[in-house]
Amino acid sequence: MKETFYVSKDIQKYMKNQTANNYARFIAPLDNIMWDRQMIEKLFGFIYRWEVYTPIAKRKFGYYVLPVLYNGRFIARFEAESVRQAGEFAIKNWWWESEVEPDNDMIEIIIKEMIRFAEFLQVNNSKNNIVKLGV
Repeated sequence: MKETFYVSKDIQKYMKNQTANNYARFIAPLDNIMWDRQMIEKLFGFIYRWEVYTPIAKRKFGYYVLPVLYNGRFIARFEAESVRQAGEFAIKNWWWESEVEPDNDMIEIIIKEMIRFAEFLQVNNSKNNIVKLGV
């Protein structure tokens, strides 16, 4: 990339390489990290389009799909069931990025994040409900 990025010294401590920490995060489509889709594509090689306003027949993934960030790279995306309808955190569809080869450690970290995410949403977070949905 030709662009120069600047960051305040106050937040440099948050910019450490976190790959050794083994983490996963689900990124909301309107999170400010996702605002510049072209930058995300250049930095991460991750092509993301929010399809909420795309007609159903033209959607590649789904209505409200969340990217999955794992150790500093986008590895997957998923569409959750409506929490209001399901009353629990449940995955409707899951898509791994083509170059990702999930292993047991990655899946374990993702499941822990799913449980944490469900707690944040204040819904049922049964590990059995999560695992059976295709991760």
